[in-house]
Amino acid sequence: IVYQDQYLQLAQTYAGWDIAFSDKHIRKNKKIATDVELANKFLTDGMNNGYSEEKLREVWDSIVKVAGGGYGFNRAHSTSYARLSYQTAWLKHHYPKEFYAAYLTQNYDDFDEINKIQSKLTNLGIKLLPPDVNESADVYKPSENGILIPLNTIKGVGGSILHEINRLKPIKDFNDFMERRIPKFCKKTAVHALIKAGAFDFCGMSRNEMLKLSGYEGEFETNSKYEKETIGLYLSNNPLENYLLLDLSNKTDGDYVRGVAQITRVKTIYDKNGKEMAFVDCSVCTDTINCVIFGSTWCNVKDNVKVDNICYIEGKVSKSSVLINKIEDITGKRFEDNTSPFGEDDLVRMRQEMFEALLMYRVNLDSISHTYDGVFECSKAFING
Repeated sequence: IVYQDQYLQLAQTYAGWDIAFSDKHIRKNKKIATDVELANKFLTDGMNNGYSEEKLREVWDSIVKVAGGGYGFNRAHSTSYARLSYQTAWLKHHYPKEFYAAYLTQNYDDFDEINKIQSKLTNLGIKLLPPDVNESADVYKPSENGILIPLNTIKGVGGSILHEINRLKPIKDFNDFMERRIPKFCKKTAVHALIKAGAFDFCGMSRNEMLKLSGYEGEFETNSKYEKETIGLYLSNNPLENYLLLDLSNKTDGDYVRGVAQITRVKTIYDKNGKEMAFVDCSVCTDTINCVIFGSTWCNVKDNVKVDNICYIEGKVSKSSVLINKIEDITGKRFEDNTSPFGEDDLVRMRQEMFEALLMYRVNLDSISHTYDGVFECSKAFING
């Protein structure tokens, strides 16, 4: 028996029960496995219909197996879900831009999910593009070059600004926008947010140049930092690309892990002993890892654990989280700078592990591609001592 409909029909066929009675006393009966009175009624009614007791017990046992704790699915729902699954798979394969644009629109405020989808798009060769004042819609929009992010996802860009942009379209360039905009409806802070998000990149000017022209007085940053600030995503490049990331795949409770991640959220509480501790969410490009820092460690590292900091982390896996016992802020450091978050003991151990791995897989060092900046040379140095 697979479907709920089947055991309802069995009760109707063998015992003569109508569907309403069967639905109430079988499907909705949470204690059917121990309902002796109902079982006896099924046997009595079934034998009155000419069936043997042996056959009826066999049928009843099969009904109880599914209705009393097994899994039975509504047949009509099954057909609908199968059809929908086929249609979705077809669209995903033949029209990936349109499919993922619709999916991103449905999950527009779930940045963990959007990060995962961004990784899938990269693997498909589809770019997630910055918003554009002329081309973006109020939803994620498939385009020739990728998928355009909507303007309303930019922090600080609200309804009045969007109406003003629509009034000004088509916008020739940044100067055209600044000359024709009504400041009352599109203030400088909104202009700065649009620039930082990349909404004027089509003009050919750098974002910092446009910020200067618009009277920006803040600190000038890279495009990727601007994007993270205004739309919560890295589009130009992800600062984690040059690091060996914290990875919990194939790890179980008690395993020791180490790697790099970016802090996305920090929440502090006080434990039962009155010590401050922290729950920390860390991004590893396509996923979020939950971490815990207990009071004895937190008091020594709290100044380094800030949102957006890139940190080297060590700790033990516990229920899909990491109990951190070492965390160091390495924001801005790169492997080619000859700096490393690893101590001397770590380097000795890693050199041995790498050497054993290369022997196991018979890897030729000279054939390893430079996938990440400096990792190849760093690995070679570790192995050669």
